[in-house]
Amino acid sequence: MKIQQKLLCAFLLVSMLILVVSYGSGLLVQEETVATFQEVAGEVLPGNIALARMTTELYHVVVLADRYNDRRDNKTKEQIEKSLATLSTFKTMHRLFHGGEELGSQIDSLIEEFSRSVAGYLLLLQRDESKREDELEVRQKIDGLLEVFVSSVNPHIEREFATSFQKLAATKEKTYHARKALITASGIMLLFALLLSIFISRWLSKPLRALRDAAREIGGGRLDLTLPVTSRDEISDLSHAFNEMAANLLRMRTQLVSARDYIDNILASMVDALIVVSPVGTIQTVNSATCSLLGYHEGELIGQSLQFIITEALGEDLDLMTLTGKDGIRDLNVSFHARSGEQIPMSISGSAMSDQEGNPVAVILVARDIRTLMQLVKELNITNYQLKEEISERILAEQAKKESERNYLEIFNATSEAILLHDADSCTILDLNLAMTEMYGYTRKEALECPFGELSSNASPYTGEKAAAMIRKAVTDGPQIFVWQARRKNGEYFWVEISLKGSEIGGCGRVLSVVRDITERKLA
Repeated sequence: MKIQQKLLCAFLLVSMLILVVSYGSGLLVQEETVATFQEVAGEVLPGNIALARMTTELYHVVVLADRYNDRRDNKTKEQIEKSLATLSTFKTMHRLFHGGEELGSQIDSLIEEFSRSVAGYLLLLQRDESKREDELEVRQKIDGLLEVFVSSVNPHIEREFATSFQKLAATKEKTYHARKALITASGIMLLFALLLSIFISRWLSKPLRALRDAAREIGGGRLDLTLPVTSRDEISDLSHAFNEMAANLLRMRTQLVSARDYIDNILASMVDALIVVSPVGTIQTVNSATCSLLGYHEGELIGQSLQFIITEALGEDLDLMTLTGKDGIRDLNVSFHARSGEQIPMSISGSAMSDQEGNPVAVILVARDIRTLMQLVKELNITNYQLKEEISERILAEQAKKESERNYLEIFNATSEAILLHDADSCTILDLNLAMTEMYGYTRKEALECPFGELSSNASPYTGEKAAAMIRKAVTDGPQIFVWQARRKNGEYFWVEISLKGSEIGGCGRVLSVVRDITERKLA
């Protein structure tokens, strides 16, 4: 039989005794208490609360009616209508709990009569021709209904609450006596349960002590220990679990040994060179990558001083513990000597390995071949030098370009002839020289913003449309030279000779216009 079943039977016996004692004394008290609370909380209390709320709303309606008589505003009227609706709600709530009583019918009729009277009173107040006597009569009726309601409801509420409190007090007294009986019976049952627990604890302690002794032996390293199983309860399940734990520990120790061998294989397959050195600088272990890199067999390197493959500061001092220190060696560049005599550039990192007491026992060094990296650095330096040369050439070319632009501007503004640059499509002026502003009388800003036709006399055929057609013709048919009648800013007409030539600047169509004043020649 399971321990759980045995304990269940014992505690079931105690529970049955407590149940028998408590059930008889508590059942009647419970039923009476429930009935009393259902009556008070389910019927009496909600109904009386509804009556009290109705009384409050009635007084509220009377106050609002007086306010409406003084102000005659819609807000107060809406509040009265809302209070009347609330009265109907509380009337319905009271009918749910006291619908069969004579008082309920009386309250329903009073509330309905009160609501009608208030509505009639509001109508009288809204009429300008209403008589003061009618208003006073309706108001007296409202006050009379309120007094009748209060005189009918208040005694009823007081009587109901007094009866309810008496019933609750009687129920409380019966509950007190029942609680005393239950406490006495519970104390007896607890004493019995305590004695039963002492017996069960002694009965269970014997196999548990055996488990304790076995656990100590397992902690001492005896992983092949097996406990005998002599029962079919939870103690036997615990013994089985203990035996499985010992077997699992033994299996885990075997797996740890296998894991150590697995790690050794990983180190042996590393691409980087691995060297384990003693505190005095003697090579203890090397991996296959080290042998392949240097061209030696493992036996030729084991036992050799680190100077055998490194002759720089690290190998000369052999003070590896100081070099590694607390943070170890990180990316230290040295040269390894291969069997062939080649000096191989390497980047080494390392750290000291200590025993459980903190004493250094070895230094683990990992070295990486950086020949490819150094070649890349060399090529990068060459590329950097070439890039600097190219940047210098571009700077010189940019300076020459700026110098050329300055020369162009000086020539552009030094000529006595007016020069204008037009857009090939819109014919608008994009640029002009100083001679153009002097010839036409405009400032540079005015000339750039000036409508294109304003520069011509606009006397046929010297119109803006004709001038635009000549500019487009210079793009399609080639250079154009013609005589034109122009107009200055002050309105003066003068004769000019215009030379047009199409070109492409910055990927856009442009027309260069050279204007020469020929007025004197024209008039001669």
